[in-house]
Amino acid sequence: MAKNIIVQPSPLGGRGVFASKSFSPGEELFTVSRPLLSSLDGIRLHDTCVNCLKWDGDATIGVQETPLESTLKACSGCKIFKYCRKECQREHWRLIHKVQCPFISKQKRYQDYPASVRGTMDLLLMIPNLQLPQKQAIGELLSHIEERSKGGEWETTQVLAVAACKFAKRPDNDAAFALSLYCKVMTNAITLVGKTLDPLGLCVDLFVSCINHSCDPNVFFVMDGQALSARCLKKIQEGDELSISYVEPTNPTMIRRKELKEKFFFDCKCPKCLNEGNTPEDRFQGDSSTDGPAKRVQDEAFNTLFSVRRGKVLPEKIISELKRALDLCQRSGFFSIERQPIPSICSDLYVELMMQDRHDESFEHVFKIYTETDPKWYPNFHPARLAHTYVLARLMKYFCFQPGREPQELRGHDLHLVYYGLLLEIESNLNKSHGPTHSFAKGVRAEINMLREELQRDAIVSIHRELPSIMTAFRGLKKQITR
Repeated sequence: MAKNIIVQPSPLGGRGVFASKSFSPGEELFTVSRPLLSSLDGIRLHDTCVNCLKWDGDATIGVQETPLESTLKACSGCKIFKYCRKECQREHWRLIHKVQCPFISKQKRYQDYPASVRGTMDLLLMIPNLQLPQKQAIGELLSHIEERSKGGEWETTQVLAVAACKFAKRPDNDAAFALSLYCKVMTNAITLVGKTLDPLGLCVDLFVSCINHSCDPNVFFVMDGQALSARCLKKIQEGDELSISYVEPTNPTMIRRKELKEKFFFDCKCPKCLNEGNTPEDRFQGDSSTDGPAKRVQDEAFNTLFSVRRGKVLPEKIISELKRALDLCQRSGFFSIERQPIPSICSDLYVELMMQDRHDESFEHVFKIYTETDPKWYPNFHPARLAHTYVLARLMKYFCFQPGREPQELRGHDLHLVYYGLLLEIESNLNKSHGPTHSFAKGVRAEINMLREELQRDAIVSIHRELPSIMTAFRGLKKQITR
């Protein structure tokens, strides 16, 4: 049990996690060194160490200094899981892979199953070797199996659970148990992410699963490999219940409540939801008489965004569909630039554009998030804000080494110093966002030190004197880009 944190009955129902002392914003609440279960997405199995979760995230923004994929070594048995070093392979073997490997070796399409199904397969293999308290805690996890059985995906859910059961060589009469486990994984999983919040897979932890939802949370998570840390988002008093958001908290109330009902089967009654229509997340531009047409535009744009995220749009059409949804919102006049779904569309767009080496186009969307969206919704130390700033910083570095590929708006700006200034912004918030020992914090500080060497020690004082005006001019580009 984490120090100064207790699990007890919650007024929201079931169990909750409570603070037994006060915490300040940015303070660490607890760290789980390794969740009970972690499962990589299929597309990450080839380029991510399955044990420590090192991933060549720089490849997504065109700066691939040390290609991790070329150094990963596959298990000689299953040939599916890969490791960045021998120590990782030995540790993973000891933890679970000595049990997994014989089963995976006989599976021709193991990597094609969703991470949630492969996670259920792992749980079925792990359970016989778990301690009694862990088995009891798994038994207490919510599955919402009754509610799921009434949904349109139930037949697929049953088929996948049976596949997990057969994979683990469990008898047919264990199919109901496998189905229950699969539903528990889907209900209690949180997303595994890299240093710039790129999704890598999912994980389930028995302690973390006790934390309840709020659309106005007081806790955020950061991950460092397998380690999962909870940090304080706003002032927490002794006796306060800890809460995280199970969905995107900046979405309008109607969208949040619909997603919570469909995925987690409850009607959210947090203060933010009970104030529907009167929160910044819900407000449209213009008078209230336009709300009907505005909601129709909102629904169409969100439907496009969710279709892309659920894999229902052909890969070659993703960018055009996202641009169409963005254009729909902007032309309507109902949406300010920070009003969802514009920020989410911009976020997905910049990732897709970077993957296609269209970095000049991606800049506009990252820049909008940096200058308009993040300052509206997040405190300076929020990890999402730092992740976006880091992507923007690495874009500046990319343009420094690819002269002529930068957008027209950036020409005439000292991008080397803008890159440096953005890193300094990140560095000033790292102790609150990630903590001083986090690998992201160490990496950013190492980049800053290397850049200082390049800028020459005798010039640092004058550079720091000029930097505020350089960064002000850079941020001033929003008048050209975001309007």
